[in-house]
Amino acid sequence: MRILVLSDIHAMSREIKKLEGYAGPSGGNLMVEERTTLDNPILAIPSVLQGMEIDALLCLGDLTHQAKQLPLMAAWHDVHKIARDLSIPQVFGVIGNHDVQSRAETTEDVEALTEFLQQIDPPFPSDDEEFNDKYFAHGVAGKSLGDCFLIAFDTCRTHGKGFGKEAAKQIYERGALTNPMVAKARKLADACEEFHILVAMHHHPLPVTPKDTENDQMENGAKLLDVLQSTGKNVILLHGHKHYVSLKNHRDDVSAPLVLSSASLSAYPFDHGETHFSNQFHVLEIDINELDNPTGTVHSWDWGANTWAKSKRPHMPGEVHFGGKPNLPDLVDKIRVLPKKPMYNKEELFASIFQLRYVDEGLINCLNQKLSAHGYRLIFSAGEVSGMIYEEDRK
Repeated sequence: MRILVLSDIHAMSREIKKLEGYAGPSGGNLMVEERTTLDNPILAIPSVLQGMEIDALLCLGDLTHQAKQLPLMAAWHDVHKIARDLSIPQVFGVIGNHDVQSRAETTEDVEALTEFLQQIDPPFPSDDEEFNDKYFAHGVAGKSLGDCFLIAFDTCRTHGKGFGKEAAKQIYERGALTNPMVAKARKLADACEEFHILVAMHHHPLPVTPKDTENDQMENGAKLLDVLQSTGKNVILLHGHKHYVSLKNHRDDVSAPLVLSSASLSAYPFDHGETHFSNQFHVLEIDINELDNPTGTVHSWDWGANTWAKSKRPHMPGEVHFGGKPNLPDLVDKIRVLPKKPMYNKEELFASIFQLRYVDEGLINCLNQKLSAHGYRLIFSAGEVSGMIYEEDRK
């Protein structure tokens, strides 16, 4: 099963920008007035996905920038256009903090824009009226996608309800999951017949960047992942917001929910560093026959020189496999192309080669036999890879 994943489009309008309608220098490089595939990254997506069968499209929030309605409608329209061009049967979105007046200190503006989202065409967040009613009423809704079951969250539900500027800031920066929302998700996961659960939200349930602390995540984010894991089903959670791409299992357990922090489609980078930043979109391919743990591949494309190309970024290359048992020849090839330096710590290795999180001691011994001819030696301690040494004279 394949899911096209778009996030943090931050669509802007050149006309609004001319009128100084945006605050500050942030934003993105997608202007909705641009209608060619050279200048509009959304419209260029079908050119690199022709012939790929895709089952659904998920948009993980922040369609627009600073809650401007015209760019939001234009971006949502273009998302549906590429779905039609690629014969994708289902499109779903979730609300991002830039899609509502998230910095408001009262509820009036938020409620007004939420009402606007409920009236746009194509319908938001899907073409299923019952799903939409539940999403806006409860902040969580579920729907079968065939072999997977989708649970979509509105993590911006409490935006505008912070008492004072600091409380409001914490809400729009981190989002919120209430206990009733977590409970509803558990009921949906228990009741559905599908074994594979796909969760979509805008905000991050766990810390993402190296600078993040345990406080930089949604309240109840880890609780949600624990609750969904307790169902015994395979769970993959997709979120945006951070503009920082990463892929990891909750609590570093291969059988636990997998969390994909999606790249931004067209926003400018944040100041948390550009090592894991690039404008990308992803296709999540799920192996529905694997029942032991979430298993599949994340395919990623980079935007550059006015076109999409299969990613060559080390933090999220064109293909990243997850789950299952690591493939020995594949790991050897990935290690051999790493930049030569005397020592790698485990964080560097895991960031470059995700599968090294899941190798056991037996596989390490086999890997080191293969790698010795190339000067590498992996260090294994306390049940995991802890580093790697490169020695030129061992080659």
